[in-house]
Amino acid sequence: MRILHLVYSSSYEIGGVEVFSVDVIRALHERGVEQFVFCREQPHIFERLHQGGIPHEFMDFIRWKRWLNHRRVRSKIKSYAPDVVHCWQPRAAIYMPGNSGVPALGWFGISSDATKMKHCTTCNYYMGVSHELADYIGQQSGYPDRTFVGHTFGTLPEDPSLSREEFGIPDDKPVILMLARMRTVKGVDVLLRAAADLADMDAFFLLAGDGARMGEYQKLARDLGIESRVCFAGWRNDRSALLDLADVLAAPSRHEGCSAVMSEAWYKGVPLVATRAAGFREYIQHGVNGMLSDIDDVDSLAKNLRAVLEDDALRSRLVAGGTHTYEIQFSKEVVISNLLKSYEEIVRRGVIKNQ
Repeated sequence: MRILHLVYSSSYEIGGVEVFSVDVIRALHERGVEQFVFCREQPHIFERLHQGGIPHEFMDFIRWKRWLNHRRVRSKIKSYAPDVVHCWQPRAAIYMPGNSGVPALGWFGISSDATKMKHCTTCNYYMGVSHELADYIGQQSGYPDRTFVGHTFGTLPEDPSLSREEFGIPDDKPVILMLARMRTVKGVDVLLRAAADLADMDAFFLLAGDGARMGEYQKLARDLGIESRVCFAGWRNDRSALLDLADVLAAPSRHEGCSAVMSEAWYKGVPLVATRAAGFREYIQHGVNGMLSDIDDVDSLAKNLRAVLEDDALRSRLVAGGTHTYEIQFSKEVVISNLLKSYEEIVRRGVIKNQ
């Protein structure tokens, strides 16, 4: 089987979608799938493709160059003869030419992506990262029979260990980790306000990610008087090592599809505190494999973080429950096997023109 991937990424920030798409591509490579990747020229993407020995070319994904990129993709389809073109995010599907003779899959990672169905007019099939999102995409597209569920997986390669000293973390302080873009949708401001409410616990907050609102959140930490207990680590590729430092993973998102950090926390045995955003509430059972807070509820988030840090029995229960959920739904083996089954069905059904 041959897959041509169009991996869209922002020109100024990298996040979970880009990380996960490359994780999937490398995992497919391990399973013997032939692949070619068009991606933006960003070290976080192409270095990992190069390390995996996966052929790729750079594409700028600029709207006014769309017709030129259509020509490039069409030429590659003709020379490479893929069985499926996988468009990672609706904005990648903009650069998929019509009437290519090859079935195209449009992948959706968050609920807000479903509002961008207009970008996927050249896609014949769709995939959402959760059942709830896939159901919604099926309704919006009008083709539920051509919409698949493709979970994220949490299997992480081991990284060289990190020291607390690198981030200014005192040896005796619990670490609350957040892995996310510095964007409004991720609820970074909510976590910082919860950090202020937890001043008596003197926990340390390690925020790894980059984005347009970084400066705003750094100012908020100063204004809240918690600057000494917060480290903005910027973009990091060593997620496994960061999770090894963490006592809790916080995911205070306002909207979420099926976050990779959820399954990564379960894989690494780190207790998870998240919100009732769609992608979390579908899989997290409160008090069983994670803790759920109301969206935008600082008090609820702080209460759950406190409970996990103070209650050893609760921590153990959450870790055991998370491990069980991971093994049956979110391991790399399970996720990639299901993705391959979806590809096989797409190849079997072929190009189906939308009405």
